[in-house]
Amino acid sequence: MKEISIHTLFGAALLSGIAGIILIGHGISIGIVFLWLPFLSAANSVRGMAKYGLGTGNASIGYWGAAVGATSAFVASLSVSCRSTPFLYVAAVVAISLVIGLATGVLADKVIRMKIPRIELNSAVIAVSTALITAGSLLILGSNYGLYPFIYIIITLAVLHPYNASTGAGENQKRTLTLALVEACMTTLVIGIVAMLASGSAMPISDDVAIVVVSACGLVIAVVAWYRLVKSDTYEIKWTGYSPAEH
Repeated sequence: MKEISIHTLFGAALLSGIAGIILIGHGISIGIVFLWLPFLSAANSVRGMAKYGLGTGNASIGYWGAAVGATSAFVASLSVSCRSTPFLYVAAVVAISLVIGLATGVLADKVIRMKIPRIELNSAVIAVSTALITAGSLLILGSNYGLYPFIYIIITLAVLHPYNASTGAGENQKRTLTLALVEACMTTLVIGIVAMLASGSAMPISDDVAIVVVSACGLVIAVVAWYRLVKSDTYEIKWTGYSPAEH
């Protein structure tokens, strides 16, 4: 099966993330589903960089890229009103994260000399994708910046873990991104629960409940799809009944 290109997936994630932020900014909680695609885009770019012999370095890539994205969203929220001007806010988030993400990729390639193909592109994709997710989360949780480290951590884990959990000789994009969808739904589910429990949430409790319900439904569907892929890939491995030959 032909893999989805970085450009195609990122383009779809960018449009989807912008739409999600605008919907959430206008009080439409169902816009949370549009933030799932940026999770897949970021996880795909972590996969794109980590597959070049970095081993456990994919965790570092996830933290690095998500830190740029999360910081960009936070800076944009301090300079532009998240809720009163959602169009301007999402434009600032994308612009800041794109510039910084691209700059860190260039530094990693030209100064640190990591020698990873397309590192500049992947770095920018991770930064912008995680910035969109963070921006949407901030719109849901409101001005409770005490939760900001929590937002950063759960988004980072959801982005770096799919490839880390799937890596190996039998790894493929379809199964890795399906696991990324599982973790995206899980993350928005947690954000919805936190929004219900935390003080200062920017949305009514009914909207927080809607986020939890939609995320839970998406999680069930994604888990079933991922489990089927795992079983399908596992069945390709057959035991002959003989122990491995000694070499």
